[in-house]
Amino acid sequence: MTDVKEMSCRLCLKNISDESFEVINNIIRGILDGLLLKLKFEERKEVICNACRRKLNAASEFKSTCLNTDKTIIPYVDSEKMLQLDLREVYMQEKKSELVCSQKICRLCMQPVESEFRCICEEELEAIQKLTPEMV
Repeated sequence: MTDVKEMSCRLCLKNISDESFEVINNIIRGILDGLLLKLKFEERKEVICNACRRKLNAASEFKSTCLNTDKTIIPYVDSEKMLQLDLREVYMQEKKSELVCSQKICRLCMQPVESEFRCICEEELEAIQKLTPEMV
């Protein structure tokens, strides 16, 4: 009989029985901290499944994109006058590119919206405020 050691993913808690996992190292811990996911780690090696690792990378990339957009927009904000900022003007100045006059710019990624756009609902705004408080 072989001694199969059952492991579970530290994020989704699903059992991992094959080699579709990664040991949580300092890089993954840094990403978790950056995303404000405070986990307590024990002495033993903790693992994360590949599906959670992909989701973690996507969340980190999304947050990074949002923060870069924020850094781009901040110099254009006039806090004294409290005027509404036109992202199309910021986009044209930053990218040195023209836009079609009716084209919208996404507030999160600062890219032209090619098709449909929608307003952020209250629940999504709360999630953004919780997960990326630096943008508030």
